[in-house]
Amino acid sequence: MTKFSSALFIIIFSPFFTVNSAIAQKKNFIQYVNPFIGTGSIDSLSLSGSNFPGAVAPFGFVQLSPDTDIAPEDPCSGYDFADDTIVGFSHTHLSGTGVADLFDFLFMPFRGEARWNAKPKAQGEKGFSSSFDHKNEKANPGFYSVFLNDPNIGVELTATEHCGIHRYTNYGESPISLMIDLNHSLDKKRSYWSCKIIDAQIKIINDYTIAGYRVLTGWANERRVYFYAEFSHPIINSSVKTANRILVNTKIANHKDLKLIADFNVQTKSALQVNVGLSSVSYDGARSNLKAEVGSKSFDSIRSETESKWNDELSVIDVETSKDKMEIFYTALYHCFIHPNNIADVNGDYININGEKVML
Repeated sequence: MTKFSSALFIIIFSPFFTVNSAIAQKKNFIQYVNPFIGTGSIDSLSLSGSNFPGAVAPFGFVQLSPDTDIAPEDPCSGYDFADDTIVGFSHTHLSGTGVADLFDFLFMPFRGEARWNAKPKAQGEKGFSSSFDHKNEKANPGFYSVFLNDPNIGVELTATEHCGIHRYTNYGESPISLMIDLNHSLDKKRSYWSCKIIDAQIKIINDYTIAGYRVLTGWANERRVYFYAEFSHPIINSSVKTANRILVNTKIANHKDLKLIADFNVQTKSALQVNVGLSSVSYDGARSNLKAEVGSKSFDSIRSETESKWNDELSVIDVETSKDKMEIFYTALYHCFIHPNNIADVNGDYININGEKVML
């Protein structure tokens, strides 16, 4: 082909591709994604695939999703469509794997007296887990919502690359309490990976801010994860449980088995927003990630930004076929863009395989 004919080819066909690109950008691809595909065994859409339905940004370090088991093992994602109980919402999950892991930092809103266990262990005891109905559950790329029947609380979740954003709307008569469980992980007795929590810490920085970390061994010889959380309402009271000891309004605690309950004066039909930054490097990394990606943005604006990112990712292939086939195709494409996950902080810091901090 001559130089002239090559130039002519570009002139003639470039407008065609530009127009198609513009059309693709306007198309709502996320409407064809069903995150519940592969989450259980109820029907043909939810056959077991160890997928999670929660909120995640493309290749994000955070996968904020519900767990339906106190010690997830099977499905490996922590969520089974066949279950009717949610024990909480943890910030990291694997999608489509054959072995479970992660499940870092379980958050669960509840109401009433302190409840230290997800499910009752003694007669008359109440757990912080809740029943739910799939008709009150919704998910699309970057967003998840569910209504918790027992505390009468609506839960909405969205995510950025390094942050999970919770919004809990109070539909009950009394204020909201929040369980933060640092001991939530896969079934330690059944797993041949022998997942163990080596150490954990939680500290209350001020009435609106807490932070924590945990160190585990499982797939990796040692894995560290830090979080930095900010609340839209002040903490009224707090209690920390270290194994069998309860500390009231303590500022810092370390233990392998560590949980915190924080109480908030959130009135009926008001919402508590919780912004959580994660880092595999440090507290400073978690705080910086939260400041860079969330800052003072509203829940709805973050959701919109993440949905837009998903639409851009999914627009790489424009398929026209039946609605059912488009749902299967774009859900599969969506799952392709969840992993691998970017574990580097916004400044480029990450921990390498030797446990050393390095920068991209």
